[in-house]
Amino acid sequence: MRNFLCLARGLDTRPLVLALFDNAHLWNQHTQRTTMPGSPVAACDDIFLRFQPAADLALYGAIATDDAHECVWFPAAAALGAARVLIFEAMRLVQGERLGRVIITRLPAGADILPHMDADANSRYYHFYHLLLAGSDQTRFRCGDETVVMYPGELWLFDNLQEHELWNEGTEDRLSLIIAIKKGGL
Repeated sequence: MRNFLCLARGLDTRPLVLALFDNAHLWNQHTQRTTMPGSPVAACDDIFLRFQPAADLALYGAIATDDAHECVWFPAAAALGAARVLIFEAMRLVQGERLGRVIITRLPAGADILPHMDADANSRYYHFYHLLLAGSDQTRFRCGDETVVMYPGELWLFDNLQEHELWNEGTEDRLSLIIAIKKGGL
């Protein structure tokens, strides 16, 4: 495969899925991705664990920076400590040098993420990893000319600069932890 690479299987996502169930109030506190006009991810719900600081986020202790790639932890990360275990396991597995955005997404049963390519500066700077937290074999993820089915506990790298989309044709929500990591180099 050219656009997908499965890096790990069998990661224990149950503690995070249970924490999400107990913290339903965290969904959609930040809707920048889903509410912009024409958003391909409008059908999703999000929880921001890490994201770029912004002036209107000063109440979260965000520090202004000239580094467009700098991300800070959001309060939801404290409530979802089980996510940190998975995030840093992904960092370890890929020998990550820098952690960027971390978002939990929920794609409802019967919903789609529309075809799009990520074209912002962060999408070119970081590699994007998907850790499937919950879902079924009725959800397909297409990137370029390849389509895969991801299963809970699998960590995937995909080429987000290629056109990609998702279809959730199952009867349950698809939960995914998206982790942006810059790989180190010698």
